[in-house]
Amino acid sequence: MSFPEARHEAYPDFLDEVSFDPSIHLNLTAPTTITDLNFRDHEFPTEVDYDIAMSTPMRVLSTEGVSELRKIIDRHSKDYVQFT
Repeated sequence: MSFPEARHEAYPDFLDEVSFDPSIHLNLTAPTTITDLNFRDHEFPTEVDYDIAMSTPMRVLSTEGVSELRKIIDRHSKDYVQFT
């Protein structure tokens, strides 16, 4: 299946939305520990190939990336989510 080239007509087109730029929006950091499928903890990185079940928290987005993602979430949720 290929990625769609056009948006669905029900999805709004925001012309001012920022284009994703990994050099600006990402800040990848490695976890310090991983847990395998047998629930054993291992320091990361490791030379051993484990079946990873989970890891300690790690950063994915930069501060700018979080800011832009928050704007997108807020823009879309205001029309669809009702808080009581």
